[in-house]
Amino acid sequence: MARTIWIIPVLLLAPLIDVVTYAALHLAGHGGEPHASLLALPVLIPIVFMLAIGEEAGWTGYVTDPLQGRFGALVASVIVAIPWWLAHIPSILEIGGSVTDIIWWFPAAIALRILIMWLYNNTGRCLSAVVLFHTLLNVGRWLSYPAVGSHYDPAYQAVGDVVASVLAVAVVVIWGWRTLSRNTGSAPARIPAG
Repeated sequence: MARTIWIIPVLLLAPLIDVVTYAALHLAGHGGEPHASLLALPVLIPIVFMLAIGEEAGWTGYVTDPLQGRFGALVASVIVAIPWWLAHIPSILEIGGSVTDIIWWFPAAIALRILIMWLYNNTGRCLSAVVLFHTLLNVGRWLSYPAVGSHYDPAYQAVGDVVASVLAVAVVVIWGWRTLSRNTGSAPARIPAG
């Protein structure tokens, strides 16, 4: 029962990031109206979901447990974030992102990997929970300030990256860097070196 409560952050964390980002931009007098087509959602959601399965099967399902068993959850998050960041550079360039956007994405990749690790460990290492979070994050960004099909605003990306980073720092401070979990049994046992 205790782990089932984690469906709340799995479902609400990504929309929270998008809503805070959107609100912060509008309060600062920056940001237009999203031009996302709701009619595209029936096509978009399955595509984004399948892509999230592919990404998280590798990054979380295959790589995460051995890394966090050896180095702890925070260090494992950083290690996984580096190739994840690099893998997203072509898509950033494709939507019109600049070198500055690529640089902004680096701390965001770390922050999002920390949040993904936090969800993963606290849901009992549930891969489908992080796939759902990843899907909601991508669909939410498309809905709240779409990059493809309407416009790309680097300020949206930068503010979203800051919001995710603040949340990640809070997670590390509150839950601890070792497991990112109150339940120390949720992370795999330390794998001896050698």
